[in-house]
Amino acid sequence: MSLDADLLKLARRLVRLDKNKPKQSSLRRAVSTAYYSVFHLLVREASRQIAPPAPAGLRDQVARAFDHSAMRQVCAAFSGSTPMPKAIQGLLAVPMEPELRALAKLFVDLQTQRHDADYNMTAKFTRLQVLALVRGTRRTVRNWKKMGNSPNRKVFVAALLLNRLWRA
Repeated sequence: MSLDADLLKLARRLVRLDKNKPKQSSLRRAVSTAYYSVFHLLVREASRQIAPPAPAGLRDQVARAFDHSAMRQVCAAFSGSTPMPKAIQGLLAVPMEPELRALAKLFVDLQTQRHDADYNMTAKFTRLQVLALVRGTRRTVRNWKKMGNSPNRKVFVAALLLNRLWRA
């Protein structure tokens, strides 16, 4: 099983810990783990697309180049919440697949939730809230995987790493 799939399973287990009264630490860790499952899914897919399997270690080196905030900017554009960069606009087929938009939006939303879970000590999480977040993540990832390898998907995963280098 891949790291991203393992992390999503772990998030599900964490939210179900402490049957009677869930601990904030378990719920916070579940939120953060759900985010990292999507982060690693996208990094794995992009690295496979961008780097060949040989020489050994090249894909791992490419994977280390991904930046959370740069990925968020790309995801915000693909989700429709910010304008699409001109360098990407001409590469996309219309209409944009809803599964792609949903995964991009999920990444942005999860990153915001992760920041609250990891850094905002006044934030309180409920089991129902976090369970819904984990279930929504599972559903969105499952739909993304069923989507197929469309041209827009290829542009999206490449942009996650390269968008800052592209010029209009």
